[in-house]
Amino acid sequence: MKELNPKFSAGSKSDEGKRKSHKRLTKPKERVQIRNTFNRSIKEIKDRLTMKPTDDYLRAEIVSLISAMDYYFHEIFCACVIEIFNHERLFDTEKTDKSVLKNLYRHKISLEYVRRFYDNKEDLSSIVDGVYSSIGYYSYQKYSKIKELLQCITNYKELEAELMQNLVCNKKNLTLKLNDITNRRNNIAHRSDYNIETYKKETISKEYVEESVSFIEEFIKTIDDYLNNN
Repeated sequence: MKELNPKFSAGSKSDEGKRKSHKRLTKPKERVQIRNTFNRSIKEIKDRLTMKPTDDYLRAEIVSLISAMDYYFHEIFCACVIEIFNHERLFDTEKTDKSVLKNLYRHKISLEYVRRFYDNKEDLSSIVDGVYSSIGYYSYQKYSKIKELLQCITNYKELEAELMQNLVCNKKNLTLKLNDITNRRNNIAHRSDYNIETYKKETISKEYVEESVSFIEEFIKTIDDYLNNN
C-alpha cells in the first residue's frame, strides 16, 4: 500500500483546497506534553538518586530510564505522523527528503483500520489507532530500532549529525553507549542483573546511573529540539 490516501501526501499544490476542507486529524498528545512527560520521568529519577539508593534501587532507575525513552518514541512518532497528514510537517517538497516519505508510506497498518477509514473518510481517527497499533508491539530502545522509526518522520542524516555533535561522540560510540544502557536494562529486567557465567549480580554504581540518565536526557533533548525546528 503505497499511500493511504493520495490527497494527504505532502507537497502537491493541488492539495491546497483539500487541506482546508478535510477534517483536521487530532493529535493524540501535543508534542510539548510528550516532552514534558519524559522530562518529568527524568526528574523523578534524579530526585530518587539523591536519597542514597541501594544497588537494587539503582537497577530500578535504569529500567525506569529506558521506559521513559521508549514512551517518548512511541508518542512522538504518532504525533509526527499526524502532523504529516495535517500538512504541518514535511509539506515543502523542495526541502523534504523524499526518502523520508517513502519510508513512511511503507509503514504497514492493519486492514481493519483502512476499512474504518474508508467507511468514513472525514474521520481520520482510524489512522491514529492504526499507527498506535502498528508500533505497540515494538520496543524503541536500541539504536537500530530508533533510527528505523525516526527515518519515517525526519531527515535522519541531519539529525544524526546533530546527535554526534551534541553528545560529543561518533556514530559507533553513540550506538555502543545507547545499546549498552539498553542491554543493562534488559539484564536487570529479565535476569535480575545476574551474570549468567558467575551467577552473581553485576556491580552497579550511582555514577553509572547518573551518566546514563545524562546521556539519555541529552539524546532525547537533541532529537526533540531537531523535530521542533525541522
